[in-house]
Amino acid sequence: MAGKPNRSGRIGERGRPGNLCRQAARGVATPAGEVQVVCAFDPETFAEIREMAVRTRTSFRAQVRLLVEFGLEDIKLADAEPRRI
Repeated sequence: MAGKPNRSGRIGERGRPGNLCRQAARGVATPAGEVQVVCAFDPETFAEIREMAVRTRTSFRAQVRLLVEFGLEDIKLADAEPRRI
């Protein structure tokens, strides 16, 4: 699937799994003061996140934010724990 030209004029490889050679997104500031990015999920992950959002009666967007926050906290805790050899 051919992508659209990006700011550099090059054609990106949108929708290709494992394409990690791009720079990290800078995001776009929203009027509410948040930074917004576009993110894609495989169908199984999307369905799982959507089901969680439906169960908790939240939006898909709010559920993704919550999962990311939990993931970041887990990483911080893992980095802070002393390593056992």
